[in-house]
Amino acid sequence: MNNNIIVIFLLFLTNCKTNQTGTKLNTEPIIISGFTNPESVCQDGNSLYVANISGSGKKGYISKVNLADPSVKDTHFLPADNQFIQADGPMGTIVVGNSLYMVCGNLVIGFNLKTRQKIFEFNVPDTSRLNDLCYVNGSLYLSSTDLGNIFELNLKNKSCKPLITDENERKKLNGINGLVYDAKRNRFFATANKNNTAPSSLIMIDFKTKRIDIIFEKEKGLFLDGMTISDQSLYFVNWNKQLFSIVISKLTEGTVLSPIKDIALPSLIVNSEGNGTSDIILSRDKKNYIYTLFSKGQIVISPVKIN
Repeated sequence: MNNNIIVIFLLFLTNCKTNQTGTKLNTEPIIISGFTNPESVCQDGNSLYVANISGSGKKGYISKVNLADPSVKDTHFLPADNQFIQADGPMGTIVVGNSLYMVCGNLVIGFNLKTRQKIFEFNVPDTSRLNDLCYVNGSLYLSSTDLGNIFELNLKNKSCKPLITDENERKKLNGINGLVYDAKRNRFFATANKNNTAPSSLIMIDFKTKRIDIIFEKEKGLFLDGMTISDQSLYFVNWNKQLFSIVISKLTEGTVLSPIKDIALPSLIVNSEGNGTSDIILSRDKKNYIYTLFSKGQIVISPVKIN
């Protein structure tokens, strides 16, 4: 393990619970440091994969974190042999089967998690800023911030096409950023920041009809970024150290965002500036929120509070 990696436990081990299998359950947030501009995080089993942009100059890489400990297992897991990703990014990441896919500028790149070798690369035409991605029925869906659209990329035959073709509808996606798929209701949700600044909005896209509804829009104080979804709620980050949630069943036009009520925020995060909260996921067991602090080079594992 890199000696520069510092795992900061906010409570001593005496403040941790233990389940029947002997695995320690965190009762307070844990901060893991030592990353380089962590843009996104995704989970596969007991492993987290953190995308490090590492400034400019095409020096991005993926770190592997053991979620059970939690601890950094491999600072430079992908590409293998301490190589760098020769593209802008990586931005969004997702695990599909035994492969990890990421978007980097205009490229979609895939690595086999067992061999750590690159197994997929595709150049998406016209765009230069792919941002996030999700997986639905054999295809990756990619948010394109510069074009204001979503691309559908078939992983098997590498066919690629824009999802929204109606120009009036497409304009609602200007500045699209985060993207998730709601499998239960067959629709996408996205965050967007028009003109890359304001207004910031939450958008819903019907997968079948391609109808787009702007659920929420605010001119000032927000830059909505990464997002995740559970059966009942959406969770997303504001770049300026805030985390929000919305109950999906209560979504209506003009919905007001609420801070996540069941998340434990470390005081050192709340009281500091310029954190760059860029991404958030809910752990598969729904026991922890995991989010990235881009500027600080950290990820935070915050337990879901049960009242």
